[in-house]
Amino acid sequence: MFMATANAQEIKREMIVPPNWFAHYANIVNSYTTRFGPTKTNDLYLEYELMGRQGIFDFYGYFDMPKFFGIGSDHLEGIWDKKGTRLFADFQGRMSINGLIGKGQIRRGPFREFFVSTNYVGNFASKPNASHVLWFGLGTNINTYSKLDLNINFYVRKTFTDFGSVNEHSVQGYRLKMKWIYPITSLFNNQGGLTYIGFGDYDFNLGKAPKEYPSNNIGSNDAFQLSNVLDLSYKRFHFAAVARYWYHGGGNKYNGGSFPVRTNGWGSYFIIGYRL
Repeated sequence: MFMATANAQEIKREMIVPPNWFAHYANIVNSYTTRFGPTKTNDLYLEYELMGRQGIFDFYGYFDMPKFFGIGSDHLEGIWDKKGTRLFADFQGRMSINGLIGKGQIRRGPFREFFVSTNYVGNFASKPNASHVLWFGLGTNINTYSKLDLNINFYVRKTFTDFGSVNEHSVQGYRLKMKWIYPITSLFNNQGGLTYIGFGDYDFNLGKAPKEYPSNNIGSNDAFQLSNVLDLSYKRFHFAAVARYWYHGGGNKYNGGSFPVRTNGWGSYFIIGYRL
């Protein structure tokens, strides 16, 4: 199903969050040939994005409203459709272990800070098109001794519902997540800037298969996605272009049968946003 351009706004712009600890944005996103399975999908939708850090807590999240403007692939059912996805949510929360034990960031060595990390992903729709998954584990910020900001998280997957897969209501699967941010240059008299952002997820041991026909091997035990983002920001507005590659997108794969899926390949996003 949709998996909403999931993470289309996982761009996580820490470097342009304003001085106050909380920031939120209204974005219009145009996605093209996204491959979260089982078919390539286009969509034009509205997104609410929020981020910030306060003390030992760091978070990032967004709500997507698919096909909000009534524009998108014919097979896509969105917020206004009876059986469509009403809302897609992705929230990443981290708690600093350094701060919890009264320590600051580490200035020397490869690791700058350690975290307890969580990532909730929810597809709010009527059954069987609903999915609610919680990833939980540990994370760290890497000391690169440069302008490059790099962090890594390793998660275990707790599945509640997952589009009718046999892995529902289980603890199974792992994810390695990496994010990196590099400020290319400041612009507009230092009131904005151009930034490169990348992030990648590798999932494995997912245990996915449809309940109705488990021998119809559409589900994949692994999946990979890699995103490359150019983000241009200025005061309250930002613009972004994203190129993303999927392998077994959404944990689905081509099964060579009567229902071929197209979850390997490239897709793109174009985003315009306003800071509220």
